Amino acid sequence: MPEITYTVEVKTGYKGTNADIEIFLMGTKGNWKEFQLMDNPGLDDLEPNQISTFTFYDDIDIGTVTDIALRPRGPGLYHDNWKMDEIKINSNAKDSMESTFGERKRLFVGDAEPIILRANEFPSINLINKIENIKVSSYVIAENNFGGNATKDHKETSEIIESESLTISTEDSLALKQSYEMQTGVKVEGIVDVSSTFSSEIAATFKQVVTNQKEKIIKRSNSFSYEGKDNHCNFFIYTDYEIRVIGTYDIGKSKKGKVEKPIEKHRTVVIRSFKAVDQKLDGSNESFEEMWVKAGESLENIPKTPTLADLEK
Repeated sequence: MPEITYTVEVKTGYKGTNADIEIFLMGTKGNWKEFQLMDNPGLDDLEPNQISTFTFYDDIDIGTVTDIALRPRGPGLYHDNWKMDEIKINSNAKDSMESTFGERKRLFVGDAEPIILRANEFPSINLINKIENIKVSSYVIAENNFGGNATKDHKETSEIIESESLTISTEDSLALKQSYEMQTGVKVEGIVDVSSTFSSEIAATFKQVVTNQKEKIIKRSNSFSYEGKDNHCNFFIYTDYEIRVIGTYDIGKSKKGKVEKPIEKHRTVVIRSFKAVDQKLDGSNESFEEMWVKAGESLENIPKTPTLADLEK
């Protein structure tokens, strides 16, 4: 992976600081950049009415920066009350957007605890939810019972999916699974509480949505039996579905992120029974040969009889 460059531009107001200040970055991909000292050797940074630019490098793409934490390195910052007017953060990562952090008159008062700030572009999570029944796969099985009895008592059972894993897919390749895992960890370096950051709020909110939707699902095994007809070639058409909870949210500049999770899977079975190889079934345009091929059977082994004429003899 190519090296990612993070550029942090800090505009100081009427009150500067001589303290050493570290910055922590967290992005839309659930990853973070550990605390880095904002310092340009040989320069007086963070002076009144000055713009200071700092560059950091990493091999991890954290996405667009949603949250930052600022803290002093050692004593001093909370004595001179640094006034920060604005911070702008950019990176050269693909699809990354600029993040801005607005005016703060007094960042640190009385202690040196880190202060977490949310980017102006991410004021709220605004998670929009829906539930969808999605077709996952379909396949056909042939059971040739011409001249014999069909297999009895096929059984199917739908099941509730209780896995806590998140299935993630978004147009912007976000990886919020990591932010979901961070929600259980709560601490980064044992210092920064990440549970209030944008990615973790998305994960926590979506987890509650999934829980609510699970409670609405009828908790039943949904077992059923089925069978084909004797003296027929029976084709069983299986279609698998997943019920998924899907959440979408804004990530700035008209772009959307998405999280989704399957909460139940179920299967339908349609049976098409041919009494003859040249029979046309009501309500279906597919011939016996077409169904045979869909079942993955070779045309070399396709039955040639019985025909409708044979059955009339």
